[in-house]
Amino acid sequence: MGRLSEEDRYEIVSLMKKHNNVKMVSRLVGCSKEAVRRWWGRYIVTQGVSVKKSPGRKPVLTPVARELALEQLASNELGGASAVARYLKGQGMTKKLVSRRTVTRGARKAAKERGANLTHVRGKPKKGMTESTRLQRLRFARDNINTDWRRVLFTDRSKFHFKYPGSVVRPSTWVLSGSDVPQKSIFAPSHPQCLNVYAGISFYGVTKMHVVAGSSKHKTKHTNLKGGEAKNITQSEFAEVLQKTLLPEGRRIFCTPGLCNWILQLDGDKAHNKVRLVVKEWNEAKGASVQVLPNWPPNSPDLNPIENVWSWIQSQVNKKGCKSFQEFKDEVEKQLSQVPPKHLANYYKSMKKRMKLVIENDGGYTGY
Repeated sequence: MGRLSEEDRYEIVSLMKKHNNVKMVSRLVGCSKEAVRRWWGRYIVTQGVSVKKSPGRKPVLTPVARELALEQLASNELGGASAVARYLKGQGMTKKLVSRRTVTRGARKAAKERGANLTHVRGKPKKGMTESTRLQRLRFARDNINTDWRRVLFTDRSKFHFKYPGSVVRPSTWVLSGSDVPQKSIFAPSHPQCLNVYAGISFYGVTKMHVVAGSSKHKTKHTNLKGGEAKNITQSEFAEVLQKTLLPEGRRIFCTPGLCNWILQLDGDKAHNKVRLVVKEWNEAKGASVQVLPNWPPNSPDLNPIENVWSWIQSQVNKKGCKSFQEFKDEVEKQLSQVPPKHLANYYKSMKKRMKLVIENDGGYTGY
Protein backbone atom coordinates (compact mmCIF):
# COMPACT_ATOMS: atom_id res chain seq x y z
CA MET A 1 0.00 0.00 0.00
CA GLY A 2 1.05 3.64 -0.31
CA ARG A 3 1.92 6.05 2.45
CA LEU A 4 0.10 5.18 5.67
CA SER A 5 -2.47 7.65 6.96
CA GLU A 6 -2.33 8.89 10.53
CA GLU A 7 -5.34 6.66 11.31
CA ASP A 8 -3.46 3.58 10.02
CA ARG A 9 -0.41 4.49 12.12
CA TYR A 10 -2.48 4.72 15.30
CA GLU A 11 -4.17 1.43 14.42
CA ILE A 12 -0.72 -0.18 14.25
CA VAL A 13 0.06 1.18 17.73
CA SER A 14 -3.26 -0.06 19.12
CA LEU A 15 -2.87 -3.58 17.66
CA MET A 16 0.77 -3.83 18.77
CA LYS A 17 -0.27 -2.94 22.32
CA LYS A 18 -2.90 -5.67 22.17
CA HIS A 19 -1.07 -8.48 20.27
CA ASN A 20 2.61 -7.49 20.25
CA ASN A 21 2.93 -9.51 17.01
CA VAL A 22 4.43 -7.70 14.00
CA LYS A 23 3.36 -10.32 11.45
CA MET A 24 -0.24 -10.34 12.65
CA VAL A 25 -0.52 -6.54 12.76
CA SER A 26 1.01 -6.32 9.30
CA ARG A 27 -1.71 -8.64 7.97
CA LEU A 28 -4.54 -6.90 9.82
CA VAL A 29 -3.54 -3.35 8.71
CA GLY A 30 -2.44 -4.43 5.23
CA CYS A 31 1.06 -2.99 5.31
CA SER A 32 4.60 -4.30 5.40
CA LYS A 33 6.22 -5.66 8.52
CA GLU A 34 8.90 -2.95 8.16
CA ALA A 35 6.17 -0.28 8.36
CA VAL A 36 4.82 -1.84 11.52
CA ARG A 37 8.27 -1.90 13.11
CA ARG A 38 8.99 1.71 12.05
CA TRP A 39 5.78 3.23 13.43
CA TRP A 40 5.72 1.12 16.57
CA GLY A 41 9.34 2.15 17.21
CA ARG A 42 8.48 5.78 16.55
CA TYR A 43 5.63 5.56 19.09
CA ILE A 44 7.83 4.01 21.76
CA VAL A 45 10.42 6.81 21.40
CA THR A 46 8.15 9.84 20.87
CA GLN A 47 4.75 8.71 22.14
CA GLY A 48 3.39 9.82 18.77
CA VAL A 49 3.28 8.87 15.10
CA SER A 50 3.93 12.23 13.39
CA VAL A 51 6.11 12.33 10.29
CA LYS A 52 9.61 13.63 10.91
CA LYS A 53 10.43 16.74 8.94
CA SER A 54 13.57 16.44 6.89
CA PRO A 55 16.17 19.08 7.76
CA GLY A 56 16.94 19.36 4.03
CA ARG A 57 20.28 19.91 2.41
CA LYS A 58 22.75 21.95 4.41
CA PRO A 59 23.09 25.44 2.84
CA VAL A 60 26.33 25.95 0.95
CA LEU A 61 26.56 29.58 2.07
CA THR A 62 26.41 30.52 5.73
CA PRO A 63 24.23 33.50 6.77
CA VAL A 64 27.38 35.64 6.95
CA ALA A 65 28.44 34.55 3.45
CA ARG A 66 24.95 35.29 2.10
CA GLU A 67 25.06 38.81 3.55
CA LEU A 68 28.51 39.37 2.05
CA ALA A 69 27.31 38.13 -1.34
CA LEU A 70 24.34 40.51 -1.16
CA GLU A 71 26.55 43.49 -0.29
CA GLN A 72 28.98 42.78 -3.13
CA LEU A 73 26.31 42.20 -5.77
CA ALA A 74 24.32 45.28 -4.75
CA SER A 75 27.43 47.49 -4.71
CA ASN A 76 28.47 46.33 -8.22
CA GLU A 77 32.10 46.89 -7.25
CA LEU A 78 33.35 43.41 -8.15
CA GLY A 79 31.13 42.77 -11.16
CA GLY A 80 28.81 39.79 -11.58
CA ALA A 81 28.07 36.67 -9.58
CA SER A 82 31.16 34.80 -10.84
CA ALA A 83 33.42 37.52 -9.44
CA VAL A 84 31.56 37.44 -6.12
CA ALA A 85 31.95 33.63 -5.99
CA ARG A 86 35.74 34.05 -6.34
CA TYR A 87 35.69 36.76 -3.68
CA LEU A 88 33.83 34.53 -1.20
CA LYS A 89 36.36 31.74 -1.71
CA GLY A 90 39.23 34.18 -1.29
CA GLN A 91 37.73 35.40 1.99
CA GLY A 92 37.47 31.81 3.26
CA MET A 93 33.67 31.92 3.22
CA THR A 94 33.45 28.80 1.03
CA LYS A 95 35.74 25.77 0.81
CA LYS A 96 35.45 25.64 -2.98
CA LEU A 97 34.41 27.94 -5.80
CA VAL A 98 30.62 27.94 -5.81
CA SER A 99 28.37 28.48 -8.81
CA ARG A 100 26.85 31.80 -9.85
CA ARG A 101 23.42 30.38 -9.06
CA THR A 102 24.50 29.60 -5.49
CA VAL A 103 25.73 33.17 -5.07
CA THR A 104 22.59 34.82 -6.46
CA ARG A 105 20.26 32.46 -4.59
CA GLY A 106 22.07 33.17 -1.32
CA ALA A 107 22.10 36.93 -1.93
CA ARG A 108 18.40 36.95 -2.74
CA LYS A 109 17.67 35.00 0.44
CA ALA A 110 19.66 37.55 2.45
CA ALA A 111 17.74 40.38 0.78
CA LYS A 112 14.43 38.68 1.58
CA GLU A 113 15.45 38.39 5.23
CA ARG A 114 15.90 42.18 5.17
CA GLY A 115 12.44 42.58 3.68
CA ALA A 116 13.83 43.65 0.30
CA ASN A 117 14.26 42.21 -3.19
CA LEU A 118 17.43 41.80 -5.24
CA THR A 119 16.80 41.98 -8.99
CA HIS A 120 19.00 41.73 -12.06
CA VAL A 121 18.60 44.70 -14.38
CA ARG A 122 19.77 44.74 -17.99
CA GLY A 123 20.25 48.05 -19.71
CA LYS A 124 19.33 51.38 -18.22
CA PRO A 125 16.97 51.18 -15.24
CA LYS A 126 13.39 51.97 -16.17
CA LYS A 127 12.42 55.54 -15.45
CA GLY A 128 9.93 55.92 -12.67
CA MET A 129 6.56 57.30 -13.74
CA THR A 130 5.62 60.55 -12.08
CA GLU A 131 2.06 61.50 -11.20
CA SER A 132 2.17 64.16 -13.92
CA THR A 133 3.24 61.61 -16.56
CA ARG A 134 0.51 59.18 -15.49
CA LEU A 135 -2.16 61.85 -15.86
CA GLN A 136 -0.81 62.94 -19.25
CA ARG A 137 -0.91 59.35 -20.47
CA LEU A 138 -4.44 58.93 -19.19
CA ARG A 139 -5.66 62.11 -20.92
CA PHE A 140 -3.92 61.13 -24.15
CA ALA A 141 -5.50 57.67 -24.13
CA ARG A 142 -8.97 59.05 -23.50
CA ASP A 143 -8.55 61.65 -26.25
CA ASN A 144 -7.35 59.04 -28.75
CA ILE A 145 -9.44 55.97 -27.91
CA ASN A 146 -11.22 56.27 -31.28
CA THR A 147 -8.36 57.72 -33.38
CA ASP A 148 -7.83 56.23 -36.85
CA TRP A 149 -4.10 55.55 -36.54
CA ARG A 150 -3.73 54.54 -40.20
CA ARG A 151 -3.05 58.20 -41.09
CA VAL A 152 -0.28 58.48 -38.48
CA LEU A 153 3.44 58.15 -39.19
CA PHE A 154 5.11 56.94 -35.98
CA THR A 155 8.73 58.03 -35.71
CA ASP A 156 11.62 57.51 -33.33
CA ARG A 157 15.39 57.44 -33.03
CA SER A 158 17.21 54.25 -32.13
CA LYS A 159 20.80 53.22 -31.48
CA PHE A 160 21.84 49.83 -32.84
CA HIS A 161 25.05 48.46 -31.31
CA PHE A 162 27.37 46.50 -33.56
CA LYS A 163 28.17 43.15 -32.00
CA TYR A 164 30.88 41.05 -33.57
CA PRO A 165 29.78 37.37 -33.71
CA GLY A 166 30.23 35.83 -30.28
CA SER A 167 30.53 39.14 -28.43
CA VAL A 168 28.01 40.53 -25.99
CA VAL A 169 27.05 44.19 -25.75
CA ARG A 170 24.59 44.23 -22.89
CA PRO A 171 24.71 46.52 -19.86
CA SER A 172 23.56 44.89 -16.62
CA THR A 173 23.60 45.36 -12.87
CA TRP A 174 22.12 44.05 -9.63
CA VAL A 175 19.71 46.39 -7.86
CA LEU A 176 18.46 46.12 -4.28
CA SER A 177 14.91 47.44 -3.92
CA GLY A 178 14.75 50.75 -2.15
CA SER A 179 18.26 51.74 -3.26
CA ASP A 180 18.92 54.71 -5.50
CA VAL A 181 21.26 53.32 -8.15
CA PRO A 182 23.03 56.18 -9.96
CA GLN A 183 23.26 56.00 -13.73
CA LYS A 184 27.06 55.72 -13.66
CA SER A 185 26.90 52.43 -11.76
CA ILE A 186 25.23 50.62 -14.65
CA PHE A 187 27.83 48.54 -16.46
CA ALA A 188 28.25 49.82 -20.00
CA PRO A 189 29.91 48.14 -22.98
CA SER A 190 33.40 49.39 -23.81
CA HIS A 191 32.89 51.94 -26.60
CA PRO A 192 30.91 49.72 -28.98
CA GLN A 193 30.39 50.92 -32.52
CA CYS A 194 26.81 52.00 -32.98
CA LEU A 195 24.38 53.26 -35.59
CA ASN A 196 22.13 56.14 -34.49
CA VAL A 197 19.17 56.46 -36.86
CA TYR A 198 15.75 58.03 -37.33
CA ALA A 199 12.94 56.33 -39.23
CA GLY A 200 9.18 56.17 -39.39
CA ILE A 201 6.56 53.48 -39.83
CA SER A 202 3.02 53.58 -41.14
CA PHE A 203 0.17 51.17 -41.73
CA TYR A 204 1.19 51.18 -45.39
CA GLY A 205 4.97 50.85 -45.13
CA VAL A 206 8.17 52.25 -43.66
CA THR A 207 10.39 55.23 -44.41
CA LYS A 208 14.07 55.17 -45.27
CA MET A 209 16.43 55.50 -42.34
CA HIS A 210 18.39 58.68 -41.67
CA VAL A 211 21.79 58.33 -39.96
CA VAL A 212 22.49 61.09 -37.43
CA ALA A 213 25.22 62.25 -35.06
CA GLY A 214 26.12 59.68 -32.44
CA SER A 215 26.81 57.06 -35.10
CA SER A 216 30.30 55.59 -35.44
CA LYS A 217 32.29 56.82 -38.46
CA HIS A 218 29.68 59.50 -39.13
CA LYS A 219 30.75 63.08 -39.72
CA THR A 220 28.20 65.81 -39.11
CA LYS A 221 28.24 69.48 -40.05
CA HIS A 222 26.06 70.31 -37.06
CA THR A 223 27.58 71.78 -33.93
CA ASN A 224 26.82 71.74 -30.23
CA LEU A 225 26.28 74.81 -28.04
CA LYS A 226 30.04 75.23 -27.60
CA GLY A 227 30.63 75.28 -31.34
CA GLY A 228 32.22 71.83 -31.51
CA GLU A 229 31.11 68.91 -33.63
CA ALA A 230 27.83 67.55 -32.26
CA LYS A 231 28.08 64.13 -30.67
CA ASN A 232 24.33 63.64 -30.67
CA ILE A 233 21.22 64.87 -32.46
CA THR A 234 20.62 68.65 -32.38
CA GLN A 235 17.61 70.76 -33.35
CA SER A 236 19.28 71.82 -36.60
CA GLU A 237 20.08 68.24 -37.55
CA PHE A 238 16.57 67.07 -36.74
CA ALA A 239 15.21 69.80 -39.00
CA GLU A 240 17.33 68.21 -41.71
CA VAL A 241 15.93 64.75 -40.82
CA LEU A 242 12.43 66.15 -41.29
CA GLN A 243 13.17 67.99 -44.55
CA LYS A 244 15.20 65.24 -46.21
CA THR A 245 13.61 62.05 -44.90
CA LEU A 246 10.52 62.00 -42.69
CA LEU A 247 8.39 64.58 -44.52
CA PRO A 248 9.29 63.44 -48.07
CA GLU A 249 8.80 59.82 -47.08
CA GLY A 250 5.48 60.62 -45.44
CA ARG A 251 4.44 62.35 -48.66
CA ARG A 252 5.42 59.25 -50.67
CA ILE A 253 3.49 56.93 -48.35
CA PHE A 254 0.30 58.89 -47.71
CA CYS A 255 -0.25 61.43 -50.46
CA THR A 256 -2.32 61.01 -53.60
CA PRO A 257 -2.99 63.63 -56.31
CA GLY A 258 -4.90 66.48 -54.69
CA LEU A 259 -4.79 64.97 -51.18
CA CYS A 260 -1.85 65.15 -48.78
CA ASN A 261 -3.05 65.15 -45.19
CA TRP A 262 -1.45 62.89 -42.63
CA ILE A 263 -0.23 63.08 -39.01
CA LEU A 264 3.37 63.06 -37.78
CA GLN A 265 4.03 61.55 -34.35
CA LEU A 266 7.08 62.64 -32.34
CA ASP A 267 8.11 62.30 -28.70
CA GLY A 268 9.28 65.13 -26.46
CA ASP A 269 13.00 64.99 -27.30
CA LYS A 270 14.56 68.48 -27.00
CA ALA A 271 15.78 68.13 -30.59
CA HIS A 272 12.13 68.20 -31.69
CA ASN A 273 11.39 71.65 -30.24
CA LYS A 274 11.16 73.40 -33.65
CA VAL A 275 9.23 70.66 -35.45
CA ARG A 276 6.01 72.66 -35.82
CA LEU A 277 7.84 75.53 -37.51
CA VAL A 278 9.55 73.15 -39.96
CA VAL A 279 6.25 71.36 -40.71
CA LYS A 280 4.46 74.70 -41.25
CA GLU A 281 7.10 75.80 -43.77
CA TRP A 282 6.87 72.40 -45.49
CA ASN A 283 3.09 72.62 -45.79
CA GLU A 284 3.29 76.09 -47.30
CA ALA A 285 5.97 75.07 -49.78
CA LYS A 286 4.38 71.75 -50.80
CA GLY A 287 0.70 72.57 -50.51
CA ALA A 288 0.36 69.82 -47.94
CA SER A 289 -1.68 69.48 -44.73
CA VAL A 290 0.66 67.58 -42.43
CA GLN A 291 -0.26 67.81 -38.75
CA VAL A 292 1.83 67.05 -35.67
CA LEU A 293 0.11 64.63 -33.28
CA PRO A 294 -0.64 66.75 -30.19
CA ASN A 295 0.07 65.95 -26.54
CA TRP A 296 2.22 62.83 -26.96
CA PRO A 297 2.91 61.88 -23.31
CA PRO A 298 6.47 61.62 -21.96
CA ASN A 299 8.07 58.30 -21.00
CA SER A 300 5.68 56.33 -23.22
CA PRO A 301 7.63 53.96 -25.51
CA ASP A 302 4.94 51.34 -24.88
CA LEU A 303 2.50 53.48 -26.90
CA ASN A 304 4.76 53.74 -29.96
CA PRO A 305 4.63 50.65 -32.23
CA ILE A 306 7.94 51.57 -33.86
CA GLU A 307 9.59 50.22 -30.69
CA ASN A 308 8.34 46.78 -31.77
CA VAL A 309 9.91 47.35 -35.19
CA TRP A 310 13.27 48.30 -33.64
CA SER A 311 13.25 45.07 -31.61
CA TRP A 312 12.40 43.01 -34.69
CA ILE A 313 15.20 44.63 -36.70
CA GLN A 314 17.74 44.06 -33.92
CA SER A 315 16.83 40.37 -33.67
CA GLN A 316 17.07 39.92 -37.44
CA VAL A 317 20.45 41.67 -37.62
CA ASN A 318 21.80 39.62 -34.70
CA LYS A 319 21.05 36.43 -36.65
CA LYS A 320 23.30 37.58 -39.52
CA GLY A 321 26.50 37.80 -37.45
CA CYS A 322 27.91 40.76 -39.40
CA LYS A 323 31.72 40.84 -39.48
CA SER A 324 32.25 44.53 -40.23
CA PHE A 325 30.55 47.75 -39.23
CA GLN A 326 29.66 48.58 -42.84
CA GLU A 327 28.05 45.16 -43.26
CA PHE A 328 26.17 45.77 -40.01
CA LYS A 329 24.98 49.19 -41.18
CA ASP A 330 23.80 47.81 -44.52
CA GLU A 331 21.97 44.99 -42.76
CA VAL A 332 20.08 47.37 -40.45
CA GLU A 333 18.97 49.38 -43.48
CA LYS A 334 17.99 46.21 -45.35
CA GLN A 335 15.93 44.82 -42.47
CA LEU A 336 14.12 48.14 -42.03
CA SER A 337 13.03 47.98 -45.66
CA GLN A 338 11.81 44.40 -45.19
CA VAL A 339 9.53 44.77 -42.17
CA PRO A 340 6.62 42.41 -43.01
CA PRO A 341 3.36 44.25 -43.84
CA LYS A 342 1.56 41.80 -41.56
CA HIS A 343 3.65 43.04 -38.63
CA LEU A 344 2.78 46.65 -39.38
CA ALA A 345 -0.92 45.83 -39.66
CA ASN A 346 -0.84 44.04 -36.29
CA TYR A 347 1.02 46.90 -34.61
CA TYR A 348 -1.53 49.44 -35.82
CA LYS A 349 -4.37 47.13 -34.88
CA SER A 350 -2.98 47.05 -31.31
CA MET A 351 -3.21 50.83 -30.87
CA LYS A 352 -6.83 50.84 -29.68
CA LYS A 353 -5.98 48.12 -27.16
CA ARG A 354 -2.99 50.11 -25.94
CA MET A 355 -5.22 53.11 -25.29
CA LYS A 356 -7.74 50.91 -23.45
CA LEU A 357 -4.99 49.41 -21.28
CA VAL A 358 -3.71 52.85 -20.31
CA ILE A 359 -7.24 53.81 -19.24
CA GLU A 360 -7.78 50.52 -17.40
CA ASN A 361 -4.41 50.93 -15.64
CA ASP A 362 -5.26 54.52 -14.68
CA GLY A 363 -2.40 55.84 -16.83
CA GLY A 364 -0.01 52.99 -16.05
CA TYR A 365 2.10 51.01 -18.48
CA THR A 366 0.45 48.70 -21.01
CA GLY A 367 2.99 45.88 -21.09
CA TYR A 368 3.73 46.44 -24.80
